[in-house]
Amino acid sequence: FDDDALDRDVDGVPLNQPASHTHASPACDLYSWGSGVNFQLGTGAVSEQPTPRRVDDVAVAVPTAGDDTNTKDTNANDKNDANANTNDASHKRGTKEPCGGVVTASAGKFHSVCATADGAVYAWGHGRGGRLGLLIQSVFAGDEAVVRPTKLREFGNSLRAVSVAAGKHHTLVATRCGGVFAWGVSRDGCLGYLVGGEEGNNGTESTHRGQSGSSPDRVSSTTSEDRFVPTPRRVGGALKGIRIVAVAASNRHSAVLSDAGDAYTFGSNAKGQLGISLGSTHQHTHQPRRVDLSGKDLSRKACVGIACAKAHTVALTADDGVFQWGHGSWSPRRVDLVSGLVRRDEVFTLHQGVTSKTCRGGGCVVAVAAGAATSLALTSDGAVLRWRSDD
Repeated sequence: FDDDALDRDVDGVPLNQPASHTHASPACDLYSWGSGVNFQLGTGAVSEQPTPRRVDDVAVAVPTAGDDTNTKDTNANDKNDANANTNDASHKRGTKEPCGGVVTASAGKFHSVCATADGAVYAWGHGRGGRLGLLIQSVFAGDEAVVRPTKLREFGNSLRAVSVAAGKHHTLVATRCGGVFAWGVSRDGCLGYLVGGEEGNNGTESTHRGQSGSSPDRVSSTTSEDRFVPTPRRVGGALKGIRIVAVAASNRHSAVLSDAGDAYTFGSNAKGQLGISLGSTHQHTHQPRRVDLSGKDLSRKACVGIACAKAHTVALTADDGVFQWGHGSWSPRRVDLVSGLVRRDEVFTLHQGVTSKTCRGGGCVVAVAAGAATSLALTSDGAVLRWRSDD
């Protein structure tokens, strides 16, 4: 990959990043727990893992042969450990290389992805449809699982990852120089570019070669619904020349955040989750579109955080505002964190932990997360606020 000169960073530091992205996260160990049926835990467990375990292959210090950090609490479930799984692509190839620890991570239904201190990207899980970014036939065909973190050859060194997002069937990465890369299943334009054969599917879409970098396409397909790109490919089009500092992804849509504080979305808009109006004839687009967060006062809101769920999107602005859109309404609306209510047909109700204090008085909002029915906001003083975000 060759980034345009306009995208180059100065002295290794991206310019004009929003407040929540001005300082890199310190490298740390990554822990996972829960169901491992889709091989997405990264610890080797492929069944239920009820307690947190360190993902050793991306630890700050790679364990030696005598390190039993993750074997002290081994239980009966670990008899299914990936070390005994003959269909584990990562175990066969080996991935234990010093990486300095994890700086950001994202978990999806079928896979997980992380960026490490050296700018590399690791992925693991069920790779059918190319969501892992590995050019291994048996992996993207779904015949072989990747149970442990495996490094993608495209990232690290000169192309360093700073933000990652695991959607249901696709993955996004933002690099330190401001580029965005996407791969996996192309559904409703969620990759930000068209894949071979899709050019005529939407009258508003232009040919995919004009929307991406100059790297040759690797496209596979079983049906028109399941066209996919198995390796990272740069998103161009409307994002060309714009420095992207954060990415988010869900089932069939994606969102990215620029250093100027603008949020761009692309993919499915069936529930209004893009925050834009595409008209009555189109419900999706591969072309990134900027979301207008000006609100009723018509003043521009700089976005500093973004999160996606299946049917809606949540954004955090520099003035401690939280906005959401989707679930049948594309127009962004402000979440009333002061009273704990979002007044929309009395669907949203007061939840425990939300006080009558203003965010500035009780701690400003520093991060947001979006779930299928519940969304969250984290404040600087450690409080977690939640509200219903579905219909």
